[in-house]
Amino acid sequence: MDYFSHYETKWITQSVIEYNSVKTSPERKAELKSAIYERTSILLYLIPMRNLFLSSEDASEIYYTLLNSIDNIISAFKISNSNYIRFLTQVCRTRALGLVRVAHTRDVEDNLIASDYAAGFYSLATDDHAQEIKEEDVYYHGVPRFGIEGLDIKQLIDYMIKTSDDFPPLETYTPQEFYLYDYLKLKLNRRKLISFLLSLPDTGSSALVTPMSKAFNLDCAVIFRFFQLKHDLLTPYQKQYEETLAKAYRHWISIQKVNMAMNVESDIEKLEMLSEKKKLLFQLHERRLNNARRARHLSKKEIGEILNLSSTTISNDVKEIKELLSKISFIAHI
Repeated sequence: MDYFSHYETKWITQSVIEYNSVKTSPERKAELKSAIYERTSILLYLIPMRNLFLSSEDASEIYYTLLNSIDNIISAFKISNSNYIRFLTQVCRTRALGLVRVAHTRDVEDNLIASDYAAGFYSLATDDHAQEIKEEDVYYHGVPRFGIEGLDIKQLIDYMIKTSDDFPPLETYTPQEFYLYDYLKLKLNRRKLISFLLSLPDTGSSALVTPMSKAFNLDCAVIFRFFQLKHDLLTPYQKQYEETLAKAYRHWISIQKVNMAMNVESDIEKLEMLSEKKKLLFQLHERRLNNARRARHLSKKEIGEILNLSSTTISNDVKEIKELLSKISFIAHI
């Protein structure tokens, strides 16, 4: 079923409006409640993936925090000329930003920080400081074009740290791009940014190739090869990731069934049993998600082995770069 089709969107919107209307009889409300609750529960899981482009793990995090508020969410929608799915999308977006602020979801935070900088690069055409981006504005200075494929990840990183090509045409740089370019003049800082890039989950790397190429002032092929080699390091964990995620999804389906059973059950003893079962399923689901999340990351220890650094140093590098990119993103909005 396409929950986002025009027909389904219209149906759920009208159903919620009818349910919240003071003119609707108690009998009709009871008839609508189960269907609306079930559909809202499903949409709160699907919307973060479909409309906010988050992973299933992050979608589950958002879903968990909203689960106990479904009744309030349904009751809050009372605008007859609005769209219920659009309303739920805003609810999920607000909750996702809240999770970032309290640092409950590391992947969401890291991806948003990195993608915000990347988005700043791709929005240059509308920036007051920007000029039209031309093919020659992407730099290809002094790169061993025919030697990149033969380098392993340690050799490539060593090249990225030590190599500083000719000065680019800085007049094409926005303030935030120049800030990062200036920061990366020091080799130590180039290594810190590489630590951060290695720590990112194995998603969305392609969007970072061009902006990172401009920041490091290196050929796009070098940055692309870096992300390719990083991906290769995580390939052995891909099967584990997919299997663990499949198990987590089965737990999620079971949670939905328990929720629906609780929604129609009136016996107190049975409700308590269902509540305990749901609590156990939540714990299993959370455990599977944590295992899946670890399979998308290089650990601090693994990054340390690549860079010949301690896990503590890697943690400090990642923290510093997060703060730097957040500051640059702030500059972009001044």
